[in-house]
Amino acid sequence: MVRRALARDGGYAMAWDQIQQRWDEYKRRVRERWGRLAEHEVDEFDGERDRLVGKVAEVYGIERSEAEGQVREFEESVRPGRDAP
Repeated sequence: MVRRALARDGGYAMAWDQIQQRWDEYKRRVRERWGRLAEHEVDEFDGERDRLVGKVAEVYGIERSEAEGQVREFEESVRPGRDAP
């Protein structure tokens, strides 16, 4: 299943599958955003969005819905045309 997040600014849909396909390029950005995540954990996600959300919630001690929002913001921040990974 393809997951998509709808950005609030202009309605641009960023497909998570684009991030997943280029996970090796985005891992560094994930580690910058969530510095408490261990490098091996980020490697193991292999771009799986649900695993990232779950680990962010666990490591940061936040509700899953809050972690979901953070990942959605991350998706929007790395959309094409913003800045390269």
